Amino acid sequence: MTPRKFISLVAILTLSALSACGGGDDGGGVDPNAPASVTLTASKTVALAGGSDGITILADVRKADGTVVADDTVISFSAPGSSGNLSAPAVSSAGGLASITLTHPSISANNAPVIVTAAAGDKSGNIAVKFINQPTSVDVSIGFSVA
Repeated sequence: MTPRKFISLVAILTLSALSACGGGDDGGGVDPNAPASVTLTASKTVALAGGSDGITILADVRKADGTVVADDTVISFSAPGSSGNLSAPAVSSAGGLASITLTHPSISANNAPVIVTAAAGDKSGNIAVKFINQPTSVDVSIGFSVA
């Protein structure tokens, strides 16, 4: 094989290999539609234990550009290490939002802290709330002043 034919063959094979690999993009880039942040808010931070007083937890899920994720994005909720009751373990988003209600059965201690976590894709957020026993009595004092 002549040197000229050899160089031509190498050039053709190199160009073929480069075009077959698509320019070196391995597809490992970040999906612009994937959830990038999960922010939780609670309707209140303290509720009564006993199952009748609930706390609504709202998850706001956004993409990297700050816009909301597509409707029907599944958002999973959990309260690890707690005996709190979630109204649902997962909810589909609407307008980037999803919510659940958290209640807690009666407790023997003065309070029961609960950390709720919401996850969408590989992103998550959490919020701390607390359940307390219903007071059995209240001390009230009234002061009078004479003008």
